[in-house]
Amino acid sequence: MECYRLNERGNWELFQFAIEDSEPEAETYEVELTSVGLTFPLSLLYEDVERLP
Repeated sequence: MECYRLNERGNWELFQFAIEDSEPEAETYEVELTSVGLTFPLSLLYEDVERLP
């Protein structure tokens, strides 16, 4: 997932969230969208997405 955030200098900065399935914390890694006060597990974003073989 890619997220652009406005930094302290007024410039948009890219933040990337990527986790391999083999990482132990993959299911619990959380994304925080501070501008809207939302925090959610990254796995929720992709819960209905099927992986290609």
